[in-house]
Amino acid sequence: MAGHHGDGNHALLWVIFAVLLAVLLVALISLVLDVYHRSNSPVAAVGAGAAPGGALAILDSRYASGELGRRDYLRARADIIGPGA
Repeated sequence: MAGHHGDGNHALLWVIFAVLLAVLLVALISLVLDVYHRSNSPVAAVGAGAAPGGALAILDSRYASGELGRRDYLRARADIIGPGA
């Protein structure tokens, strides 16, 4: 029986290792999904802290693709740039 003295401790270490590995995998999967969703979200391109230049680029591309008419484009451009610009 003297040779089996540390078996309980080794089993506990394996359980702790398995739990930590599972937590690490969940965190990694969560990070990958977060990056994926941020890169595919149109809101990410025009977020609350987005620079006006980014919004203008999106507006320009929508106008260039024919999504917006000239009047809508100019109105939106004035809204982004601000009055008097």
